[in-house]
Amino acid sequence: MNLQPLLGMSNCKRIHVMRALSNLAKFLGVYDDYRRLIRKYGLSWKPKTSDEYIIVRLTKVRNPHEIFEWG
Repeated sequence: MNLQPLLGMSNCKRIHVMRALSNLAKFLGVYDDYRRLIRKYGLSWKPKTSDEYIIVRLTKVRNPHEIFEWG
């Protein structure tokens, strides 16, 4: 019942793993326990907002002129 490894995963991978674990928890009948663990570890189901995606993309740019080529 340790969700610590999820904290080090990328957002996309973490959400996929959380969904898989959610389905497993429902199948095993321990979904309420799983939800408590999610809250305990401060994990979120929500993907990033569109603004957050833009900020992440802008901060990964190595060449500032590359931004003008996106359009």
